[in-house]
Amino acid sequence: MMNFYNKVISSEIINYLFIQQGANSKYYFSQVYRKNAIMNIFFDRKNKNSFVFEKTTENAKFFPLCWTEDYVLGIHPEMESSVENTIPDALLDNNNKIKKNIISEFDNPILIKYCFKKTM
Repeated sequence: MMNFYNKVISSEIINYLFIQQGANSKYYFSQVYRKNAIMNIFFDRKNKNSFVFEKTTENAKFFPLCWTEDYVLGIHPEMESSVENTIPDALLDNNNKIKKNIISEFDNPILIKYCFKKTM
């Protein structure tokens, strides 16, 4: 079974595998496995532009759970070895950096709030 699973996520059997999807009034979102990587796809409904990425510009991996108009609630999954992979310091103010530094392996689940940037 694991051999089959590995062939699926490495795109040997199928090109990609949908992991999850979400949406709000501005974006459609899909997350897929393709060639052993998790890819995120945002589609801007108004401008008809797509954004495809493995990590955010701040170098964070993105694991969303639920969507609102203003933010996405995500998680730091246990499979990620370091909190830095999902919550890099570039995303945090000083208060949240302090909180991040006291996170232990027993604190799961770790929820992350990703706020959409305000556009004019």
